[in-house]
Amino acid sequence: MAIDEATEVAAKQLGSAVGLSRKRIEQLEVEGVLRRTAKGRYPLLPNVRAYVAWLKDDQRKASRSAAASEVQAARAEEIQLRNADRKKVLIEQGQQEAIRVIDEIAGPLRSDLMAIPAQVTDDLALRRRIEDRIDGAFGAASKRAFMAANRVREAGLGLSSLSGLTGRKPT
Repeated sequence: MAIDEATEVAAKQLGSAVGLSRKRIEQLEVEGVLRRTAKGRYPLLPNVRAYVAWLKDDQRKASRSAAASEVQAARAEEIQLRNADRKKVLIEQGQQEAIRVIDEIAGPLRSDLMAIPAQVTDDLALRRRIEDRIDGAFGAASKRAFMAANRVREAGLGLSSLSGLTGRKPT
């Protein structure tokens, strides 16, 4: 069979010649890359040339590459956001557990320390002074805890509150 400009083939044959499926040939026709004659057949040589030119089209490649890059960047950003959310949840869970542990220690410690003045002296004025000093020490610890929490929050870790450390707000 001699092939010339007038040689026409079916979509399946054209696809076989350029390594595409019949369906892809039809898609390229709809996109305007390939053309079909009125008889529903494809001029072989003009369509092979058109397909090769389409493959070489730098503008199409650039836009396709740019679109692929945008999709890839969007996926990477989505993954980063998911990972950040997971880290934040894990950090917050760790912080909540740390606060529970501190509360288990600090609450009873405060009660134990506040009982000492009554165990040591009957002098009410002296008891009040000792209790005030203990209370002041816990207040200072509370302030330090809130300052540390603010530093963590500013660093983006989202620590919610350490007010459970002493059961009071800092003064």
